[in-house]
Amino acid sequence: MVFIYKNNELCERMSLSEALSVNTSVISVVGAGGKTTLLHRLEDECVRKKQHVIITTTTKIMHENKPYFLEDTSIGKIKDTLGKFGRVWIGSRDLISGKTAPPAKEILDEIFWWELPILVEADGAKMRPCKVPAEHEPVIPKECDIVIAVAGLDVLGETIEAGCFRSRQVAAFLQKPLLHRIEEADLVQILLSERGARKSVGKREYYVVLNKCDTQERMHSAQKIAVALQQAGVQHIAVTKLKDTDNEENNG
Repeated sequence: MVFIYKNNELCERMSLSEALSVNTSVISVVGAGGKTTLLHRLEDECVRKKQHVIITTTTKIMHENKPYFLEDTSIGKIKDTLGKFGRVWIGSRDLISGKTAPPAKEILDEIFWWELPILVEADGAKMRPCKVPAEHEPVIPKECDIVIAVAGLDVLGETIEAGCFRSRQVAAFLQKPLLHRIEEADLVQILLSERGARKSVGKREYYVVLNKCDTQERMHSAQKIAVALQQAGVQHIAVTKLKDTDNEENNG
């Protein structure tokens, strides 16, 4: 299920890539509540359309045991893998954590000029559905054209302490106690703020994905949030209920 909020109503779209206008851009995904799942969904849709796609990270993600998941690789190997599978995840092995870290700078400097979608996981949330960025976050490449901020609506009704990554930081941002239960207005504040999800976006195109809208109550909440975002100038809003993957949000 994928909708976009347009002309004061939710309009269903055939695919997530259509809703997010995925083309040959460098796209960074930030926030919490479905980033890795979103990347997998976009990756699969690109492959089904026979469009080559690269996925990488500027943070740390869990390694996946797949033939198109490459660490400490070369440009030649990336091209070979794209030709064989239509997709490639690239990074480098972090020996301390065992996770996949960003690839070498010279690899990124080369691939960012290629004419294909490049999807970048640029934030971490430790499997929580809500966050505000730390001082060093997000890590958005200068070549990035579009930033997609994800928020998981399963956080609604949860306390800041239970539902948010770096809960004390979220409480300070919202100026609410740790036991405050997250409301629609709190997510709107996070998604609009340049100290929140819009941090480091600058003049890039900004998209919001309201994820985990798998109940009527959450769909209603998503519509209320979308109205407030659009009134504040956010033009690209998608509403989804993407299913989790095994590695969802296991990044730091």
